[in-house]
Amino acid sequence: MKKNILTLNKLSKIALGGFFIASTFMLSACKGNSNEEETISVEEVKPTKGVITEIEEGKDGEFKIISEKTIANPDESKAIVHYADGKVDTLNSTQVKNEIEKAPSSHAGTGFLSGILMYSLMSRFMGGGMNSNFVPNPNAYKTPEAYNQANQTNNEVNRTATRTVRTIKNPKSGFGSKSSSTSRSGFRSTRSYGG
Repeated sequence: MKKNILTLNKLSKIALGGFFIASTFMLSACKGNSNEEETISVEEVKPTKGVITEIEEGKDGEFKIISEKTIANPDESKAIVHYADGKVDTLNSTQVKNEIEKAPSSHAGTGFLSGILMYSLMSRFMGGGMNSNFVPNPNAYKTPEAYNQANQTNNEVNRTATRTVRTIKNPKSGFGSKSSSTSRSGFRSTRSYGG
């Protein structure tokens, strides 16, 4: 009778073969079904009403919001700035965006015109803030009445906005990818799997 003796060479070949088989199964499990594509549902929020934001410069040079009201056409949204010297400027959404973008980061707080514009409801119409989580900053308003009016205006803009949900292929699908639940641009996404 002949005995089968496992040599170190045979044993290493068996172990190596087992390793390759296990690796193949692990890789195919990580990859998943190639027919499945990761998708995300995107909610696009578009305002149906616009906003007029009025800002006043105080004698100390600090700017505060004095009024924010809705208007019928979102494309006519604007900021009206009353300067301490009596000058009045009217800024459309492009001018508001430029004012915010050109400001140094030290002007991001309240008091500076660019900072106040950033905290205003008007900033929601610049392609970045149309989400339902926006809350006016009370420090940006001259009076509690102006702040309360802004909250009412904000609620009206949210309530009347149109919402469209689309399902799109996730551009970042794959191992280790993340999908956000809410982005700055007013898009809300949730992860789902098709197939």
